[in-house]
Amino acid sequence: MEAFTPKVTLTSIDTNEEVQVTLSYDSVATGPYAPANLLFNGDFESRSTLGWATASTVTAAVAPDGSNALQLTAYGGFSAPSAYQSVPADPGDEFTLSGMLYTGVTLPSDATFGLLKIVFTDELGNDLPPASVSVGVFADPAYPGAESRPLLNAASPIGSWEFSEVQAVAPDDTASVHFFVINIDESANTIYADSIQAVEVAEVPLLGEIGFFRVRNSGR
Repeated sequence: MEAFTPKVTLTSIDTNEEVQVTLSYDSVATGPYAPANLLFNGDFESRSTLGWATASTVTAAVAPDGSNALQLTAYGGFSAPSAYQSVPADPGDEFTLSGMLYTGVTLPSDATFGLLKIVFTDELGNDLPPASVSVGVFADPAYPGAESRPLLNAASPIGSWEFSEVQAVAPDDTASVHFFVINIDESANTIYADSIQAVEVAEVPLLGEIGFFRVRNSGR
């Protein structure tokens, strides 16, 4: 017996005529059957922002993995520099957006923070509130979407990359989904982002953590 996906680890114990099979799920496992990253150049190893809609740049000064990271420099006043990519989507589709965020100095304690955000839009480009958010939080209704947690803010560790994630379901009328990295800047600051990944959550049967199979020896 073997699992069809690296996200499921299958182990078994033979005891006389009984086989106990244990299935454990690892959401971050990789392999040939793992969900594909919907983002191009999510690790910025092209040494550019190729594939991203942004006015920001890439730097080799800091990176959690590889040699480069996205640098979002903000000058305050809520200019909110960002980088994003978009793909077609349908109502009911579920997506996870995750990545690493970094600050080299303590961020101001006002409305200054970095985050990842999923935004669904209809055919006319209107932003839509998600149908549901299972990881992260609903954004302010004035700016619909789903926002990652934890935020990169004044309480974040300095000089240490922090993992942030959001997962949301597309509502009715969805035509596209947009994956953002955003620096919200009441005050001037610089943050960094890397290893950005967006995947569509596959619909899989719900399985209990442990399954039991009884095997009887027929003598053959």
